[in-house]
Amino acid sequence: MSNLASLQSDIAFGPGGRKRNLANNSFQENIASPALSNTYKVSLKLANSGKEKSAGANLDAWLTSAGVFQKTTPQRYDFLCAEAMIPGTTFSTYQEVGSRQGILESFPMRREYTDMAMSFYVSSDYQVLRLFQEWINFTNPVYYGDKGTPKSGQPAGYGDSKTNNSYHRFRYPAYYKREISIIKFERDIKQSIEYTFVNAFPVTLKSIPLSYQGAQILQVGVEFKYDRYYISHIGGGSLNGQEEGNFAPATSGLLDTNGAGTGGTETQTGGTLVNNTNPKTGTDKGATNT
Repeated sequence: MSNLASLQSDIAFGPGGRKRNLANNSFQENIASPALSNTYKVSLKLANSGKEKSAGANLDAWLTSAGVFQKTTPQRYDFLCAEAMIPGTTFSTYQEVGSRQGILESFPMRREYTDMAMSFYVSSDYQVLRLFQEWINFTNPVYYGDKGTPKSGQPAGYGDSKTNNSYHRFRYPAYYKREISIIKFERDIKQSIEYTFVNAFPVTLKSIPLSYQGAQILQVGVEFKYDRYYISHIGGGSLNGQEEGNFAPATSGLLDTNGAGTGGTETQTGGTLVNNTNPKTGTDKGATNT
């Protein structure tokens, strides 16, 4: 009974014996503004490069020479991320037996990170598929017997791969690994956190089911390995130097980046209109989709 009475007292009274106002002590008051799952920004940190002569040792140059950025910007692929999974972490442990009689003790031995998974909308030009296929081709290219490997990407494909004496060989890790980031923020962008994944690269390009039944927007799943990640806290109403009006929730469909106008552009994003006109100068900053 004493434990029950103590519990009732803790519920009714706060620190210092002050009586709680239970009518105002609601879940909404405690959680304040809950975080939503559809406001985030992914950055693959790709860049358009015209230096095709160094494509054998530079991922951006390889993707450029392969035609992945031929009619679009690298930032397009960030916007086409339909779903991103913030990975967790765990400790692998070892057990100590017998140091204390009758006690089995566990201690952390190594910190391990789960794989990072993302899904991307597949556009009708299939450039999203080509992006990750070419990333994998660059990581582990095909050598055509005595001819060696291509010095740059091939927009028309790699017909010589069918030769019987072709084989695979990996490039140096520094060539194909890079940083990837996921920024989780809310509509007001007062607080946000950024996950930066060090030395990330794709390891799995998932199968895409096709069917003659009801048509659906194609998505492709990609899994990444990485060495580790670290978290940065961003505050103060800005996100990587961008103003608040430039961001909106992630879309539930394909994005249209073809905005035009002279007095300001508006872009439909997940049911939200984002006005890209600078409220101070009245100038148009261009359409931004997130």
